[in-house]
Amino acid sequence: MNEMNKAAGKNYTLGLNDFSDLTAGEFTTSCAKSMKISNEAVSSKTVFLNMSVDIPESVDWREKGAVTSVKRQGECGACWAFATMAALEGLWQIKTNELISLSAQHLIDCDRESEGCAGGYLDTAIEFETTKSNGGVPKEEDYPYKEIQQACRNDVKPWASFDGYQFVPSGDEQQLLLAVAQQPVAALVAVGDEFEAFGGEGIYSGTCGSELNHAVAIVGYGVIVALRPVILFIPPLKIEIHYTPQYSSAVVILVTPSQLVVPVDFPAQQQWQLKYLRQPDQFYFNYLKPAINNSRSIIQDLVNAQHLDEISIVNNATIVAVIVLQHTAWCFSEGKSNKGDVVIMLH
Repeated sequence: MNEMNKAAGKNYTLGLNDFSDLTAGEFTTSCAKSMKISNEAVSSKTVFLNMSVDIPESVDWREKGAVTSVKRQGECGACWAFATMAALEGLWQIKTNELISLSAQHLIDCDRESEGCAGGYLDTAIEFETTKSNGGVPKEEDYPYKEIQQACRNDVKPWASFDGYQFVPSGDEQQLLLAVAQQPVAALVAVGDEFEAFGGEGIYSGTCGSELNHAVAIVGYGVIVALRPVILFIPPLKIEIHYTPQYSSAVVILVTPSQLVVPVDFPAQQQWQLKYLRQPDQFYFNYLKPAINNSRSIIQDLVNAQHLDEISIVNNATIVAVIVLQHTAWCFSEGKSNKGDVVIMLH
C-alpha cells in the first residue's frame, strides 16, 4: 500500500479503513454490487432542465445546510438507500428549512423491489418513497439504521413526504450540473479496485470499474483549477492550511463515510480551464489574488521568521503552475506586479 501511495500522479492516499479485512469478493458483495436502473424507468422519468438558466460556477449544499452528517454504511450493501435519503433530505431542507436525517432502514426493510443489504436500485427506492410508502418517510431517530434487513415496521410515524422524482439525461454533464445546482442528487458510479482501500485523504480519482456498482450523493461541484490544498512544512511542526470552499478544486463533492471526494472531469470544467489559461489575468484577479490576500499574513509571518521551507500545491499543480507563470510574465510585461505577489506566486 505504501508503494502504491508513492506512485506518481496520485492525489489521494490508500490506507486502512473499515473494509481492510474484507476480501475483494466480500467488499463487492457488501459495497460495490452491480447496480442498474431499468430503461423503462429512465425513459418515463427523464426530464430536460431549462438550460437558459445560468449554471453557478460552484455549489456546495453542505455550506447551505442541506446535507446531514456522514453515515456509516458498514457491511450492509445499503448505499442505494443512503444515496436516496441524502437527495430527499436535501430537498426537504430546501423546501422546509428543516435539516433532518431520514430513515435509510425504512427503505432497506420496506422496499420489496430491492434486496435490502444485498443491494438495491435508485429508481425503485425513490419510486417507493415518493408514491408507495405509507404517507412519507420516517425520521432516522424513529427508525434507526441496524446494518441488517429486518421486517418492515408500520408503526413508525412518517415525517417527510415527496410528490415525485426525475432522472437527469444520461451522459449530459450540463444537465447534471444544473440539477445539482438545485438540490443534492443521487447517482450511480463505477468504482474500481482501489476504492476499497481509499484512505480518506485527497481527491479520489482511481481507475473506474467496468460497471455501475455504487450509489452516491452528489452534494456540490466547483471549478477544477484552484489552490487545493496549500501545505506548509515548518520544522519541527507540519501545518496544513485547508482550502476554503470557494476555492475548492473538486468538481463534484461527494460525502461518504470516509469523507470521500470524487472529481468528475466534465467537458465544462475543461472549457473553464482553457478560458483561464488563455486569460490568466481573469484567473488571477478572480481567484488567485483573493487566495493570496487571505493567506498573506500567515505566509509572510513564516517567511519573515525564516520558518517556511516549502509551499506545495498538491492538486492540479501543473495547471496552476502554468497559469501562475503566465500571469507572472504578464505582470512583468504590463508593469502591474508588486514584489510580494511575485514572491508568493513563485513559491
